[in-house]
Amino acid sequence: MNNATTSGARPTILLLEDEMLPALVVEGVLSDAGYDVVGPVPNVEQALELLRGSRVDAAILDLNLHGTFSYDVGNRCDALGIPWGVTTGYEPQTLDLAARDIPILVKPFTEAQLLAMVAGLLGR
Repeated sequence: MNNATTSGARPTILLLEDEMLPALVVEGVLSDAGYDVVGPVPNVEQALELLRGSRVDAAILDLNLHGTFSYDVGNRCDALGIPWGVTTGYEPQTLDLAARDIPILVKPFTEAQLLAMVAGLLGR
């Protein structure tokens, strides 16, 4: 279990999403469920910068950000020991993430699916 859940602090979730409306919806769902959200950020560079300066307990990464893939952010999360999952419009079997045991939510997804993924990332 991570430090946020053992200390009573609200877990912090990094949200990388380049589409504003979905980003705001996901941010609202997570906030209403008791999570602090870092972001949403629209690009890989900003996400990497936030990982350098913020406490993050888990990350939700949109896979394709206007043609740029978020693998660098996922790799940085791995290096920092931060669990992460992906949201995407691609079919999971077309991605190499399933072999790496990375949770994948295919858009559109429900609030319950999103919250289940985050809970799984946080080990709840």
